[in-house]
Amino acid sequence: MKLRASSQLSHSSRSIAQVVGFWTVLAILFVLALAQHVAASSAPFRDGMVLVGFEPGVSPGGMAVAVRAAGAVDVETIGAGTHVLRVGAGRVTEIINALRRNPNVRYAEPDYFVWPAGVPNDTNFNSQWGFQNNGQTVNGVTGTAGADEHVISAWNLTTGSAGANAVVVAVVDTGVQYNHPDLETNMWSNPGTIGNCPAGTPGFNILNQTCNPMDDDTIYGGHGTHIAGIIGAATNNGNGVVGLNWTVQIMAVKWIPASAQGLTSDLISALQWVINAKQAGVNVRVVNDSGTWVGTAFSQALSDEIDLLDNNDILFVTAAGNTQQNNDTTPRYPCVYDRPNQICVAATDQNDNLWSSSNYGVNTVDLAAPGVNIFSTKRSTNYGFISGTSMAAGEVSGAAALILSQGYQSVANLKSMILNNVDPLPSLTGFVRTGGRLNVCSAVPGCTTATSASPVNTVAPVVVSTPRFGHPVGAWTGTWTGSPTSFSYQWSRCDSSGANCVPIVGATSSTYMVLANTDVGSTLEVSVTGSNTMGTASISSAGSPAVQAAAASSWSVSSTILDGTTISGQVLWQATPSLPTTSVNNVQFFIDGSLKATDFSSPYNYNTNGTLDTTKLSQGLHVLALRGVANDLSNAYYSAAVIVCNPPKNTGLPGISGSAKEGKTLTTGNGSWTLNPVSFAYQWNRCDSSGANCAPIAGATANSYVLAEPDVGSTIRSAVTATNQCGAATTAVSNATAVVQASAPAITTTTLPGGAQNVAYSTTLAASGGIQPYSWSVASGTLPSGLSLNSGTGVISGTPTASGTSSFTVKVTDGNSMTGTQALSITVTPGVSIATTTLPAGEQNVAYSTNLAASGGTQPYTWSITTGALPSGLSLNSGTGVISGTPTASGTSSFTVQVTDANSQNATMGLSIMIATPPSITTTTLSAGVQNLSYSTTLVANGGTTPYTWSITSGTLPSGLGLNSSTGVISGTPTVLGTSSFTVQVTDANSQSATQGLSITIAPAGGGGAIGLVQSAAAQGTSVASLSQAFPANNTAGNLIVVFVRASTTGQTVTVSDTAGNTYTLAVSQTQTSDSHQIRIFYATSATSGLNTVTATFSATNNHPWLAVFEYTGVSALDQTAHAQGSGSSPNTGLTATTASNSELVFAGLGVPNASTATATAGTGFQLLLQDAPPNTSRAATEGQITAVSGQYAGTFSLPAGTNWSAVIATFK
Repeated sequence: MKLRASSQLSHSSRSIAQVVGFWTVLAILFVLALAQHVAASSAPFRDGMVLVGFEPGVSPGGMAVAVRAAGAVDVETIGAGTHVLRVGAGRVTEIINALRRNPNVRYAEPDYFVWPAGVPNDTNFNSQWGFQNNGQTVNGVTGTAGADEHVISAWNLTTGSAGANAVVVAVVDTGVQYNHPDLETNMWSNPGTIGNCPAGTPGFNILNQTCNPMDDDTIYGGHGTHIAGIIGAATNNGNGVVGLNWTVQIMAVKWIPASAQGLTSDLISALQWVINAKQAGVNVRVVNDSGTWVGTAFSQALSDEIDLLDNNDILFVTAAGNTQQNNDTTPRYPCVYDRPNQICVAATDQNDNLWSSSNYGVNTVDLAAPGVNIFSTKRSTNYGFISGTSMAAGEVSGAAALILSQGYQSVANLKSMILNNVDPLPSLTGFVRTGGRLNVCSAVPGCTTATSASPVNTVAPVVVSTPRFGHPVGAWTGTWTGSPTSFSYQWSRCDSSGANCVPIVGATSSTYMVLANTDVGSTLEVSVTGSNTMGTASISSAGSPAVQAAAASSWSVSSTILDGTTISGQVLWQATPSLPTTSVNNVQFFIDGSLKATDFSSPYNYNTNGTLDTTKLSQGLHVLALRGVANDLSNAYYSAAVIVCNPPKNTGLPGISGSAKEGKTLTTGNGSWTLNPVSFAYQWNRCDSSGANCAPIAGATANSYVLAEPDVGSTIRSAVTATNQCGAATTAVSNATAVVQASAPAITTTTLPGGAQNVAYSTTLAASGGIQPYSWSVASGTLPSGLSLNSGTGVISGTPTASGTSSFTVKVTDGNSMTGTQALSITVTPGVSIATTTLPAGEQNVAYSTNLAASGGTQPYTWSITTGALPSGLSLNSGTGVISGTPTASGTSSFTVQVTDANSQNATMGLSIMIATPPSITTTTLSAGVQNLSYSTTLVANGGTTPYTWSITSGTLPSGLGLNSSTGVISGTPTVLGTSSFTVQVTDANSQSATQGLSITIAPAGGGGAIGLVQSAAAQGTSVASLSQAFPANNTAGNLIVVFVRASTTGQTVTVSDTAGNTYTLAVSQTQTSDSHQIRIFYATSATSGLNTVTATFSATNNHPWLAVFEYTGVSALDQTAHAQGSGSSPNTGLTATTASNSELVFAGLGVPNASTATATAGTGFQLLLQDAPPNTSRAATEGQITAVSGQYAGTFSLPAGTNWSAVIATFK
C-alpha cells in the first residue's frame, strides 16, 4: 500500500518519493519467485521466520517430522493452515529449500516485509469531488463536471444499513481512530463474544494482540482512518466529511505499525481474525486492504487466505499501487493474486484521467475510482487530503457496502455488479480490465430506473451506536420508496421506557453528541423526514437503549460558560483543560449535540476570538458542551445547560393614533419586533412643542391615554417596552404627536350617589378640558329638598328632607366662558325598616339558617340583637343578617333584632324561633300474629319534623309482613311460625333519626286459638353438674315455657330453675335401662316477662347432658302425657289419653345413646324442632305439632339404624 500525499499532509515527515524510490531499486535488484518450485526470493523478509503449508492429508505427526528434519520449531498456525516456523538466524533460504524438497510440503516461503502504498450538509462536502464533481476547484485543481462516481442518485435509494442487517466492512490497515467524531457512530461494536474482546470494542490489534486498533500512523496522519472516512463517515451531521455509506459498521483490524513496515504473517492473522468474526455471526461482507507492496514476492499462504475469505462470502478489495507501473509485467501484491473474490483498483483524478502515479494492468487491475486529492478523516480528529490507489480502493469498498445495504448478494454477484456497471472512459481503455471508472448509481439496483413519487418509509430509521455520555449516536435513515432527495432529522429525549419523548432543541443533524447531563438514563429517538419535489414524510425510530454515564477521566476541561446560567448577546466561550497544553490534542465545541468548532491550540476558543453570538441561537434552553481530546485520545467533558435570553429587537417604532386635542384619547401600537416578545408595557411622556425634553406622565401606563389640560401646548410620545418569555426587555419610543390643542370644558360626572332621608349628603361634580377656574350652576330642574350646589367648588351638599328622585341639569363655565352641561339625578331613599316579621321553626341538633330582610336606608346594613337571646347554638351574622347554627335545646326563644344602615339610621323588630325536639319512637311492643291470618299494626313516633320515613335497620319482619316507609304500618299475612326480632328506624324531614328494637311472634292457627312457638334454644355439655341455656329474646308475660332434658344416667335426679323466678313442674320422664340414660319434660306456666336463662341441675356430674328450652303462646296447662323405651329404628312414645280440647300443643322428645351420630326424622304430623348438635348429631331430639281436633296422640321418630331409645310426650291446652 504505497500512497502519495498532497502537499497539505501535515503529519508526514518522510518524502513519499524516497520511500517509492528505495523499494523500486530493491525490486530491480531481485527476481521474484511466483511459485513454490522456484528458489526463495530475495525480496525483504523477516530473518528467523518461515511460512509453510502442507499437502492435504498430511498428519500432524508427518508435519512435525518435516519441521524437525528441517531444523525448525513450529511456533503457531495462522490463516488457512499456514505454519509459522522459527529457524536459526541467516538460515531462512537454506531451510525453505530443504522444506520444498519434502513431498509433504505444499509451499515454503519467507515472511515478507510489506509497506503501505498510499447532497449532505457536511461542511467539506464540496471538497469531496469523487462524490459530486461540479467542476469545482479542490486542493488547487479544477475538475471536470460529471467526472465522479455518481453516488448522489444512489443516495436517493439507500444511504447505508443499520441494525441487525447492518453491513460490516473490515478496514485492514494501520488501524482507525475509532473515536473520531465523524466515525464513532459508524464503528462496529463487538457484542462481547468475538475474539475474546470486551463488548463495545471496535476491532483488533494484531501487533500487540489487544482489542485496541487505534490508528498510530504518523506518515500519512492516519491512513486507515482516512479510508474508513471514505467508506462510512457520518453524514448530514453538519460537520466534517461525507461517507459513501451514511450508516455502516466499520471493523478496524490493525496489522501495519506506525513505521509502515508490516509482515505477511500479520496480514494473514488480520484476515483470519475477520474470518473468525464472520464465522461467529458478524455480517462481514467486505475487506478493504489497501496494501500493495513493492519488492515483495508471491505468497501462497496469503493467496490461500484470500481464498478463505471467498469461502466465507467476503469480498476482498485492494489497491493497484502508486509507482506508475504495469502490474501485468511488474507484479504488485496482493493486487495480482487475482482471486475470484478480489477487486483491484486504480486511481483517477478530477478530470477522469488515470492518475499519473497510479499502477495499472489490463489483466490484473479491474477498474479505477477517484483517488486523487481525496478529502477524508484523519487521526487526531483531523481531516485532510491524501492521494493514492488506497483511497480508490476505499471508494469501491464503500460502493460494495452500499449495494449490500439493499439486500444480500453473493460475492460473485457483488463483484459482477461493480465491474459490469462502470463508466467506460478512453483514458482507461487498455489500462484496466473493465476500461472504466466506478459508477455507484449504475451498480446499485434500481438507481438508474428510479422514479420520483412522494416519499414513503418502508423500514423505520434506527439509532446506531450504543448511547454513552460523551459519544455520538447516529441515525440510519431507514428504507424509502419515492426516491427522497434530502433528509432532515430531529432527535428527542425520552424516559427510560422510551415514552414521553421531548424534542431536543437544535439536535437536527444525522448525529447527536450525547453531552447533555439530562441524557444520562434517558433513551433517545430520532425522527427522519424524507423529502423530494413530490412531498415529504416523517417517521420515528424506536427508542435507543438508556444512555450510559461517561467513563471516569483522569483529567478535566472547564468552560467560561457555566452550567445553569442565562446568556445573551456576544459571550466569551473558552475552554481550559487541566492537562498541560503539550498533552492536549484539541478541544471540540458542541451546541445541542452538534460539533460547531475545534481548536488545536491554547487558548482554546470557540471561533478565532472565542466569541459565541447567542443571537444566532433560538431563545430558551441549549446545551453548550466541550469535549477535550488528549494526545493519548482520552477524553474529558464539560456540559452546560444554559438559557439563551436575548431581548426583543425593535424593527418598527410604535405608532400613535387619535386626535391631539384635550379630552381626546390617544392609542399606541406596539411596533414591530423580533425574538418573540410575549408582553408589552407602556409609558406616556409629555414633551415640549418640538418633541424634546420629555418626561413621564404619572400613572399613564396603559396603551391608551386621555389628553388633559396639562397636555395643552405640549407633544406626546409613547414608550413601549417589549419583554420576551425569558424576561429580557427592550424599549422603543414613538415619534411625537402634533401639539395638543385645548377644548371646551366637559362635565365628566355622569351619575350621582343616592342619599337617604334626614342623612347628611355631599358629592363633588367634576369636569375636564377648557381653562380653569370653573363656575357651576343648575341650568334646569331642581335639587332634592335640603340640598344646594356650591358654584365655585361644584359640591352638592346638605340634608335631604324628603324621599324620591330629583332630575336636573348642571352647567360648568370655564375661564374662557365656554360651557358644558350634563343631565343628572339624585335618588333619596326613605329610612331603613325591617321586612322580616316571622321566622321558621327549627329542630334540635339540626343545622338552621334564615335571612333577616330590611329595606330603605343606605346599605350596607349592620344587624344586632338588642333584647332577649337566640336559641342556644344559633348566632346572628352582623354583616349579612343571617341567623344560623345548630340549636342544641328545644323550646321557643323570643328576642328583638335591630338593623342599622350606613348612615347610622336604625329599626327594630320583635321575633321568636321555636326549636322542636328530635324524633323518637313511642311504640315499644307489638301484638302477636297468627300464621296465615291477616296482620296490621301502626308504629308511632313524635318530635322532629314531619313527614317521617320508616325503615328496618337490622333483623327482619316475619315472612309475609312488610313495613310502609311513609305511614309506619306493618301489615301482611305471616306465613312462618316463630318470633322475629328487628330494629325499626324513623327519620324526619331534617334527616334526624331514632331507632327501637321490637319483635313479633307468629303463633300457629288452631281450633282453640292462636297457639304458637315464640322462641327456642338448646345446649349440650360434657361432665358437668348443671347445664344452662338463655332464651334469645325477652319472654312474654303469661306464656308457657317447656324444658326438655336428657341425662346420661338413670340414677340421678334433675331439677330446673331460671333467672326469671319461674317455677318448673315435671310433666313426664323415661329412663332407658339398657343404655342407662333418661329424658324429662318440665314446664312453667304464666312466665314472667324479660330476659331469662334456664338451668338444669343434676344430683351429680353428668357425662353427656342436653338441654332444650321453648316458649309457647296460646297454652297454659298440662293435659296428657305418655312415655316408652325400646330398641330399633322407629321410636314411639305410645298413645296419650284423649286430649281435653281440639286445639292443643303436642310436644315429644327422644333420647338415644351417647355415641349415636344418627339424624332423627320427625313422625307424621310433627315438625322437628331441635336436636343435639354435631358431632353428637342425635343424643336427643324434639318435635311438636298443634292439634285441630281432640284425640289420642303418640310421638314417633325415625332413625337410620336400630338403637336403644327412650321417648316421652306431653300435651298442653
